[in-house]
Amino acid sequence: MLRTRLAAVALAATAASVAAGIAAIGPATASSTIRPQASAGGPGHWSEVTTAYHYTNSFQFEDIGLARGSDGVLHVVWASPGATRTHEVLDTPISASGKVGRAVVLASGIEMPLSTNLVSVYGLDATATPHGIDAFWITQNGDEGIEEYSRPLKGGHWSFATIVRPLAGDTGYGSSVAAATGSDGKPWTGFFAVVSGTRFLVTVQHAGHPQREILPDPECCVLGPAFGLDGRTGTTWIAYQSIGTRLGTFAQRLAADGATTGSKIFLPHSAIGSSILPVNQRVAVTGRGHGQANVYAAYAAFTGQFVDDVDLIRLGATKPLVLFSAPHSGEIAGVALSATPKGALWATWIEGYGLKPALFVRESNNQGARFGRTVKVTLPSGTTAVHEVYTSAQASRLDILVLLDRGGKTAYWATQVT
Repeated sequence: MLRTRLAAVALAATAASVAAGIAAIGPATASSTIRPQASAGGPGHWSEVTTAYHYTNSFQFEDIGLARGSDGVLHVVWASPGATRTHEVLDTPISASGKVGRAVVLASGIEMPLSTNLVSVYGLDATATPHGIDAFWITQNGDEGIEEYSRPLKGGHWSFATIVRPLAGDTGYGSSVAAATGSDGKPWTGFFAVVSGTRFLVTVQHAGHPQREILPDPECCVLGPAFGLDGRTGTTWIAYQSIGTRLGTFAQRLAADGATTGSKIFLPHSAIGSSILPVNQRVAVTGRGHGQANVYAAYAAFTGQFVDDVDLIRLGATKPLVLFSAPHSGEIAGVALSATPKGALWATWIEGYGLKPALFVRESNNQGARFGRTVKVTLPSGTTAVHEVYTSAQASRLDILVLLDRGGKTAYWATQVT
């Protein structure tokens, strides 16, 4: 059973090997071209949301984007691996009551590069702004960059917005895109990039400002960057995991133009000694909504040599709250964090890595200070492994999407809890 992953293993990925590794990630192979049908959904029911494909464990490349419209519909933006040399980007709507609708195509016919070892589109995220829903993804099909599509908050159709080209010297992307909406209503994007094969950094951009490079670690690599917005001060934070010289999960304040402000913050117990558990999805970080103070992060934490706990910390605080402590030296395979419109926090985590897959949730009060009991959520029957988990909180229920193995296939499945 995998219990720790040594930092030395991560550090063995030199600049050249990281860039090569990104290029060598093969496309997920479609095992079915039939898209999931509409489902009743709702609490206590699971529905398949994405086409099944083979999981590649490839730097969060199977991430999805979640954004909720003004009509309460949750839009799940994902990439179809495709049965041929073309990919599609799709949007599967989930109603406020949990009914999974039929996927619509945002972009299609995205050809894979001539090398069959390259993925042509991956690393999706989405965010809702006052003007609509924006979806972002990485494309490297000869027209490399971060593509943006948008749609109205209610009704309407998706349309191409823009493509942001990589900065000079960029030789590859090492993470999914992270997307969020700033206090001015304009989107932020960020991702880990390899520059000229020798530098490893995070590139961030706030709409209306040029791209800006952040060097979190001079030695190597960053995983799972994600944004959180303080709803009272308007401050944007970026959180990420470093697997280079400085091990651990860190958070950093950003100015409106993307410049870093203040010192970066180490999240306690996110690494220990020379050991770290690299994340397979974006770091779980969130604010508590408009007018609500503070940004929080939830993450898998070490207790001794094992990754047994789920910790929650208010960024800027020194002591985390232990939300969960595994009684059997298990490993936390993924963590998600969402806020309700009233400011309550939902923490969600999956347990796996050799253990029987399990899913847990825990909700706070509206002040985000006190949490209720931990609830174990039954996974779909026949689940053999869990890989990633993402959530979106409503006023009185939580939408959960889990990337899981079932029946020899891997796909995202959705449910709700109240």
